[in-house]
Amino acid sequence: MTHADDRPPPAVGAYWINESDYPALVRMFADGNRMPRTFAEWLKIAEEMESGLKAYGHVVLRVRIDPNTFPGWCAANGTSPGSEGRKKFVAAAVEERFGKQN
Repeated sequence: MTHADDRPPPAVGAYWINESDYPALVRMFADGNRMPRTFAEWLKIAEEMESGLKAYGHVVLRVRIDPNTFPGWCAANGTSPGSEGRKKFVAAAVEERFGKQN
């Protein structure tokens, strides 16, 4: 018999941005005014978050956001290209790769 405590933590996703795409995505994101001013600042935060999740045993899937395709994905999935859109985009990628996570 398996106990919930015996299972590894679920896989999680983290949205990932290429440096060259950062300015376009910040302008595109509905909440872009709350993003770090520079890519370097964003990357530091993202890598610290990823390290923390891995330290707790999570598998972390980096999900790259492409400024050319993300708005279309958001429109097709009934969301906007902001925080909610990023969450849904990452969740869809994690489910596609690892199946439903409980």
